[in-house]
Amino acid sequence: MNDAVVVTGVGAVTPLGSTARSSWRALIDGKSAVSLGAGGYLDARPPSEFVGHERAYKMLLSAVGEAIGEARLPGEFPVCFVMGQSKPGAGIFEDFFSNVMGSVGARVASQFDFASKSVKNAVAACAGGIQSIFCAISAIESGSFDAAVVGAVEASIEPLYVGAFGNMGVLSRTSARPFDEGRDGFALGEGAAAVVIERKSRAMARGAEILSEISGISATSSSDVINIGRDSLAITRAIKAAAGNFIDEIDYINAHGTGTRENDPAEARAILDAFGGRAGAIGVSSTKAATGHMLGAGGLAEFIFSLLATAEDVAPPNLNLIRPLAPLDFIQGKSGRRMCVRRAMSLSYGFGSQIGAVVCAKPAL
Repeated sequence: MNDAVVVTGVGAVTPLGSTARSSWRALIDGKSAVSLGAGGYLDARPPSEFVGHERAYKMLLSAVGEAIGEARLPGEFPVCFVMGQSKPGAGIFEDFFSNVMGSVGARVASQFDFASKSVKNAVAACAGGIQSIFCAISAIESGSFDAAVVGAVEASIEPLYVGAFGNMGVLSRTSARPFDEGRDGFALGEGAAAVVIERKSRAMARGAEILSEISGISATSSSDVINIGRDSLAITRAIKAAAGNFIDEIDYINAHGTGTRENDPAEARAILDAFGGRAGAIGVSSTKAATGHMLGAGGLAEFIFSLLATAEDVAPPNLNLIRPLAPLDFIQGKSGRRMCVRRAMSLSYGFGSQIGAVVCAKPAL
C-alpha cells in the first residue's frame, strides 16, 4: 500500500467565515470580504467574534481545535505541533511576551492534551504555511510522532504594518484583482488555518476519514532575497520539484497571485515554463481577491482550499479578473467552476526568498 502522508482534519478562520467549510462555501459562491479599510487601503478582516489584541491567539485556537476535532485525533498519540506566523501578534504592543514570535503557537498547543507533544515554530514569511507542512512531514517521517498538527496565523491589520506595506507600494486602494493588467496591489487580510496530517496506514487503521493525500512538496529559496516575485526561474524549479512524476495530473493551481506589479507576471511566467504546452489546460486562480492576503496564514488556508477543490471537483474563482496578463486558463467569473480536479497545487512565496509548493490529491488516486 502507498503509505503516503494524508490530511485527516482541517480548520480555518478567514475573512469569509469562522470555519474551513463556511469559508470554502463563501469562496465558491463568489463572495469577497475585501472592503475599504485602514489608511484608505483595502483590507479583509476576520468575523466579528475575532477582535482585539488577542485575536491571533483566538483565531489559531479555533482553527486548530476544528482540525483536531475533525480528525478525531486520539489522546494517546505523540503529536508534533508546527506553528507558523509571519509577524508578531497584534497584542505585542500591549502584552509583549505572550505575543512574540512563537508564543502564540505554543499557547495554543498547550490547550490540547496528548500522550506526548512537541511544539516547533516555522517562520518563512508568506510561504510559512507550506513550509510548515514540509517541517511537519519531516517530523512524521522521523518516526517520533504519530501525527502532526500544522497551524498558521496572521493578525497584521495594524497601523505599523499597514504603514510599512503602504510605503512599499504593494497595497491596493481600488480593487483586489490578481493577474489583471490593471492590478495595483493586494488587500491585507487576517486569519488562521490548521491541518492534521498522518501516515495513510495509521489513519486507515483507526478509521479516520482521509480528506486528501499530499503527493509532493518543495520548500526552497530564491537567490533574490528581497524581490522574490521577480525570480520566475526559482518558482519554476519549485513547481517541478513538488509536481514530480505527477506533473501531467495537476488540474488546478491555487496561485500565490498577490495582485502586485511584479509578483503576478513572474508567477504566470513560471507556470508557463514549468508546464509547457499543458499550462493552458490547467485551471488557475488566486483566492486573495476574496480573502485578502493573509500573509503567514495565507499559504495554509489556500492549501485547504486546494484540497477541498479535489474533494468536490470545483475550482474557486479569481474575482475581479477582466484583462488577464497571461495566456493561462484563469477561473474567471463570480463563482467556482465545476471540473475534474485529480491533483491540485498550491503556491506561496515570501520576503526573504522563501518559496513553497505543495500538491494534494484525491485519496483514491
